[in-house]
Formats: sequence, structure tokens, C-alpha cells
Amino acid sequence: MEQFLQDVFLAVLNMSITAGYAILFVLLARLLLRKASKIFSYCLWGVVLFRLISPVSFSFAWSFFGFMKKDTMEHIPAGIGMMAQPQVDLGVGYVSQVVTSSLPGATPMASANPLQIIIFVASLVWVLGFISLLAYSLISYGLLKRKVSQAILLRDNIWECHSIRSPFVLGFLKPMIYLPPGFSEGEKSYILKHEEIHIRRYDYLIKPLAYFVLCLHWFNPLVWLSFILMTKDMEMSCDEQVLKEMGQGIKQDYSRSLLALALSHRMMVGSPLAFGESSVKSRIKNVLNYKRPTFWGILAGAAGILILSLGLISNPENSQSAMANLTITGSSQESQKEPSPGAQTQKIAQLIEDNLQTIMSSPGQSSNPDDYIKAHDMAYESILKYGGENALLYVLAQFEAGNAEGLRGQILMRLGKELLGVRNNVSDETLSPQEWYSRLQIRREVSLPDFAYQGNDSVAQLVYQTEVQKHKGRQGGFCVVAPHIFTSYREDGKLKVFVTTFAQSYRLYDNVLSEEGGGIIPAAITYREGPAGNYTLESYEQAKDGAYFASSIREYCVMPGSGKKIEGLAEEILSHYGDYSDIIKLQRENLTEHLQRHNRSRVFLHQSHYQKPTELIPIT
Repeated sequence: MEQFLQDVFLAVLNMSITAGYAILFVLLARLLLRKASKIFSYCLWGVVLFRLISPVSFSFAWSFFGFMKKDTMEHIPAGIGMMAQPQVDLGVGYVSQVVTSSLPGATPMASANPLQIIIFVASLVWVLGFISLLAYSLISYGLLKRKVSQAILLRDNIWECHSIRSPFVLGFLKPMIYLPPGFSEGEKSYILKHEEIHIRRYDYLIKPLAYFVLCLHWFNPLVWLSFILMTKDMEMSCDEQVLKEMGQGIKQDYSRSLLALALSHRMMVGSPLAFGESSVKSRIKNVLNYKRPTFWGILAGAAGILILSLGLISNPENSQSAMANLTITGSSQESQKEPSPGAQTQKIAQLIEDNLQTIMSSPGQSSNPDDYIKAHDMAYESILKYGGENALLYVLAQFEAGNAEGLRGQILMRLGKELLGVRNNVSDETLSPQEWYSRLQIRREVSLPDFAYQGNDSVAQLVYQTEVQKHKGRQGGFCVVAPHIFTSYREDGKLKVFVTTFAQSYRLYDNVLSEEGGGIIPAAITYREGPAGNYTLESYEQAKDGAYFASSIREYCVMPGSGKKIEGLAEEILSHYGDYSDIIKLQRENLTEHLQRHNRSRVFLHQSHYQKPTELIPIT
């Protein structure tokens, strides 16, 4: 539940950031449309509503979010709490750098990282705010329903109520119009027409939906501003429709009716889910200045709204997706160093060159390339993040063309080393960029299967197969696991095994291993025994992260059939988690055995260290 709450909060936060930019665009468009019919401004808020409730969209070359250079709007990654160096991308480089630099990194071996705790607390505050606002609206709606319970039916869906001071629409399935007494026949006709138009346009459903979305994004001041302005545009566009249907000759009388309502304090409604009238000054001014739009004016306005909407609901195309057909292949240095110039596109070249110019722009007085990279780390990370293998092709092509000298060459060499990773065979850090490139022999990946248990223990055989299937890399490579089996129980045709497993995925490049991801996870694995003595996996219960780590282990330390608690087992698992050197040793032994079984000798493990030379640790 804790993880689900945090995931929902981060999803809402990402949508709120994207919608914030959309709101700014709409505010600018609203200024440009100030003399146009208000129905256009009102329609534009639908774009904001879409961005506030939809976590996904489609990619489009002319998206107004092109400055973000990404085809998803995940500004804050879902797993940011577990990142050693958390990164956010808020669309504005300087702001992203400031926020990123202030985020605490993950703490190794900790049951909960600082950023995890911050996100959890923030998600609790968010959900409490959401519930509070929602509760306020429902309570006020209930009180208003109670207040109009003594209303008198005039005709159709029109009611008169002595206990209210403002006319409004109330209801979702069958909306009713409620009027206080005392209106003249002329005023009543205008008010009824106005409210009938609201009902006809389904505004009585749109406004509650907008308020619900406001409750979700209550922490974003731009969303509050949008709700206020959307309501204002809704009312003014409705006023214009009244003039359109009843004739512009009623302008003076209609304006006087609005003014009379305001002076008698009859413009407020006590529930955000009911329809009252507001913004009287702006509405009167808009009514008096209203001119019926021409056909061509309506056509031009509709075309403009369509273009704006398309640009704001779409995500930008990712330059990397446009280059998906480019890969590094071949077995020799020459074939890997000579990417076809025709395969390079202007888009990927522009991405790299623009960011290179930014990196090399300052600090001009320094001769250390690292100072330039640190000063513009977001530009540097953009090349790595959005360029990928295609950026590597371009970097290697620059060396091949002799266009990698001086500061530019130093930065390109660092990019090449990071993009290659373990595939870089050159370990000498004193070489110049061209010397590094001349010695470069890109390591080729060697395909190996996942680790397979060779022992005779049937329970261990089951556990190894399950853990490999559970943890093997989804992006290639091979998986090696090392489980510590605490105990197992059989009951009601079930077998339940309690383990803590060290699982690690690797990729092998020539004779060098790269660690691709792994972890140490306690779990309870339940199998059901078949009639032929075979076993099928029934459930895999994994220890939860953070504050629920210990309690989740205690929850699954029960018998497989009866659910009876197993005394002392949870404490044994937790004690082992404080010192799991045995499975670290076993994992290394399993890795060595696996490599030897597949005739891989003189293999080294590639380990990189922050601001320290790369280390190659012998395995076989």
C-alpha cells in the first residue's frame, strides 16, 4: 500500500509538472484571444484538464514541449528513491540542476533511503490534502441539498427556494435550477436561459470534474489559477450564448441584472459542486463589448484552437527513436569505427553539438575538462541519456574524421568512455583523446545462458530455477543467483521455502564482465505439488522496502496451508540480513563455476568507482 501510494503521488506530480507548462501556454493564448469569443478560451482549458489526468500521450513533431527533448513526461523517475545519484528533468536546465543537486542519494544497506522517506511523507501530505478538499466539497454539497429540500417546484426542473440567495444548478444525473424569490420576469428569463445553457453544455458535470482534478493537484498554484479562470471563461462564454440566442438588444438589461445580483450579494454559492455565478465586473464588461463573431472569425478561432490543442496534448518526438535503426555491429575495430555517414541524421548531430557548445562555453579560465562537465552536467547527461548508441556512433565518427582535438576532444573522449562502459578496452587514463582512440578495440559481447544449479538437492533445485526466472535481466545478459535457504515446510499439498537470495545479472564482453543490476532480497516461495510429484509455483512473497521491511517478513513467516505463525523464523531471517557474507561468497563461487563450465578463462569483473580509476578484478 505504501509503495502504491508513492507511485500514485509521483504520477500525479509528473502530470502536474507537464500541465504547469501547458497552463503557461494557455495563459499566453488566453491573452492573445482576449477580444475573441470566450468559448475559445473555455475550450483551451480542456487541454490542461487532459494533461492533469492523463499520464500518457502520443508523440508529434510539432509538440510545444519540444524544448524538453523527450517523448515521455516522466520528469521525476518512479524509482528515484533508490537512485544513488537522483536525477530530475523539469524541462528547464537550471531549475533541474538546482533541484537535482539538493536531492539526497541512496544510502547503501539502509532499509529506507532519505529520499524514500521524503517521498513517503510528501505522499501522505498530498493524500491528506486531497481527502480534505474532497470531503469539504461533499459536505458542502450535502448541506446545500438539505437547504433546498423545502424548495417549491415552479415548472419542469425549475424550483424556487426561500433559504438561498443565489440562483444555481444542482445535481448530476437530473440537474435542477434553483432560484431565490424576488426576481422580475425579465431577470428571471435571463437567469433561466443562462442556467439552461449550462445544462445543455454539460457544464454541471465539467465543473465538478475540474474540481476533482483540482483536489488531486491541490499543491500546484497554477492549477488553482486555472480552475478560477476556467470558471470565469465558462460563465462569460455562457453569457455570450445568451446574447446570441436572445439577441444583442438585451445587453443593457442583462448587464443590469448581473449588477443587481452582485449588489444584493446574491452571486455566491457555498459548494464548489453547484453552479452559481461570479466575476460580475468582467462579465458585465464582456457582455457590453460582445460582438457576434463572423463565420471567418469562428473558422480562424477554431483552427487556432485545434493547432494549440494538438501542440499541447502531444509529447515531443525523441531523437533516439528516430535513430532506432542504427546499431554498433561487426567484429573488427575497423567495422565498428566506421559508421556510415549516410546513417547519421541531422537530429542526433544537432543534439550532441548543441550540448557540446554549452559544455565548452564555461568556465573559460580552466584547463581541466572535468570543470566544464561539472558546470554543465545536465547538458552532458542529455547526450548520454538521449543519444545512447547513436551518440556513440557520432562520437567515434568525430575521432575518425580528426575532429576531436583540444577541449572538444577531451569531452568527446569522456563521452565515448561512458557510452562504451565495459566495452572500452583502454585503461590508461594518461592518454590523449587521439591516443585513446588509436588503441581502442571495442569489446564484443559474448552470450551465456543463465546459471543452472548442478546439485542433487530437490528443494535447492526448485529455488534456483525460481530465483533465476524472477531476477534474470530483461535487457539481455545472464543471471547468477545465490540463495540462503533457511527452512522449508510441507502442508496440504504445498511446499513453502524461506530464502534470502543474492541475485546479480551480468554481461560478458570478450573477457570482461559488467554488472547490470542485482540485489539481496528475502522471500517466501510457495509451490503446489502435482500428482506426479512435480511442483508448480503458486506464490512468491518478497520483503517490502522501507519501513515495512521487517513487518512484511513476519507476515509471510507462516505455514503454507494453515497460515499458523512459525516461531523464531522471522528473527532468524532478519538477523541473517545484517550479515549476509555467506551468500556474497556463494554468489562469487557460482559465478566462477558458471564461467568455467562454459570454458571462459581469464575473465575479469569490471568495477568503476566514483572519481577513481576503473578496477578489473580476476574471476577465473
